[in-house]
Amino acid sequence: MKSVRLTMGIEHRFVYEVGEAPTPLNDLAKVMARPVTDEHPIADTDLVSAVWKVSDGCEMSLPDKCAAKLIALGYAELIDTAAAA
Repeated sequence: MKSVRLTMGIEHRFVYEVGEAPTPLNDLAKVMARPVTDEHPIADTDLVSAVWKVSDGCEMSLPDKCAAKLIALGYAELIDTAAAA
């Protein structure tokens, strides 16, 4: 899991293993980030997916591949949670 800060509001389908769902980290995310669909199993895998709506400034813990894709698209930036502690 990687911690990211969203740089714009998005509605995005996250794909993850059961028990590795996206997790809001900051107060803004706890209020504004939410799944807009139920989790759906992906056939022939141990993965599920769900669409989440996440606002600009939300900090989220995301599966590595989801975080990497959002960063590559310019929708998020990696944050160092260890430095903040």
